[in-house]
Amino acid sequence: ECTLCRRFKESLDRIELEEEIFFYSIHNEELYSQFPFIDKQQASQEIHLILDPQQKKVLTGSDAIAYLTLLNPLVKKFSWLVTSEMGKKATSVFYRSVNKYRETLRKQCPKCRVKPSI
Repeated sequence: ECTLCRRFKESLDRIELEEEIFFYSIHNEELYSQFPFIDKQQASQEIHLILDPQQKKVLTGSDAIAYLTLLNPLVKKFSWLVTSEMGKKATSVFYRSVNKYRETLRKQCPKCRVKPSI
């Protein structure tokens, strides 16, 4: 529901990826019954990419971003930049910066605030 997340999703919709990606809102309660291994609080803190639901294989944060980046055939030509130690550090720094910005936006947005569990 936040502006940054919505823009990120729309950007992924526009680029060519080698795999089909399905998006789930963290505000949709069915998500947590369909994927009970996803923690609602953690999902609100960082991106989650479910690779294999049966084996509960999930990438989070900058690891999910790096994986998504490598799904683009054009970027694959430069995959060594993303998978090198410096590339991993750069991706991690980028993700942390964007996630801090997202948290700032979320705190200001009444739709995006995490509601306390009852």
